[in-house]
Amino acid sequence: MRKQKHMFVVFVALALLLCTGILAGEPKQGQKLTATDSMGRTLGPSDFDGQVVTHQKQLWESEVPFVPRDPDRTWWPYTEKIGDYRFTSPRVEEMRDSQINVNGVAIVDIENVGLALNALPKDLVLESGEQLNKPYGFYLIKIEGRTRGDSEIKALTDAGVILGEYLPVNTYIAKIPSEKVGEVKSLPFVSYLGDYHPAYKISPEIGLKKVPATELYDESGNPKPWKFDLTLHQGADVKNVLENLSQMGIFVKDEDIHINEYENFITIETMPEGVVEIAKIPEVKWIDEKPFIQLHASSTSPSTIPMLLQNNWTFTTSTSGWKLWNAGIDGNASGTAQIIAVQ
Repeated sequence: MRKQKHMFVVFVALALLLCTGILAGEPKQGQKLTATDSMGRTLGPSDFDGQVVTHQKQLWESEVPFVPRDPDRTWWPYTEKIGDYRFTSPRVEEMRDSQINVNGVAIVDIENVGLALNALPKDLVLESGEQLNKPYGFYLIKIEGRTRGDSEIKALTDAGVILGEYLPVNTYIAKIPSEKVGEVKSLPFVSYLGDYHPAYKISPEIGLKKVPATELYDESGNPKPWKFDLTLHQGADVKNVLENLSQMGIFVKDEDIHINEYENFITIETMPEGVVEIAKIPEVKWIDEKPFIQLHASSTSPSTIPMLLQNNWTFTTSTSGWKLWNAGIDGNASGTAQIIAVQ
């Protein structure tokens, strides 16, 4: 009996201790947000435009709130909306052979190209033959049917075509020397050759992607420049891109030029109103807001969801644990490295 009473007292004491710890760690309702790094140093303004933190927000999300910069797209100067077929375009197997899904921005049917072009801002549609005034241009090349073979690819490359990204159905974005455009267009398997218009280059997610609140304003309360990734065409003249950007007052750091065997993009900082003029640079293929990685995990315990997998704790080595860690992928031998999952 005495032993049972003693155990009861222990359980009550543990319960009180646990509750005390939880209540002590819970932020007060209305508490202003403060973001710090791993050393406890403040990263930015403490009020974040007056947004407050709740217990759930602090427990499950990053302490710095992520918000869209401009969900109403107030920077967009045209009455025509930005093309957006990301969620409404038909599946590839449902598309007709005559259709092209251009970056989720436009669905072009080669039997009635004007239908798609009329929905785009006229300022972002090239005049017919406009690219022929330059040494080369960037085009959509559609191959007849739904398949292509080595013979078609060889005929195109022999004609001086530099093939870039593939688009459904059976279409390539391509760089073509102006003196070869007529020859390429007359190839028997080419069912369509059309301009790659500036309107095709603008991501419908610009302004909608969530970024850290600390990215919105500087210490004086002025809007910060936005960060954009500019994907370039295959065969693009990088020097020409940089010169065009410098004429707009945009100067790119060397470390923001990612041109190699695996990457083909440039990161810039500018206000969103500049996107329209950037889209008119021929070598630019795609403009999108730079993504920010957001951690959603917040615990090292497998019984708490979401979870941050770190340090080789007991549960990570169990038979039902994590396969990557069990395979020896654990950062380094020091025991201080961490593996984290990001979304």
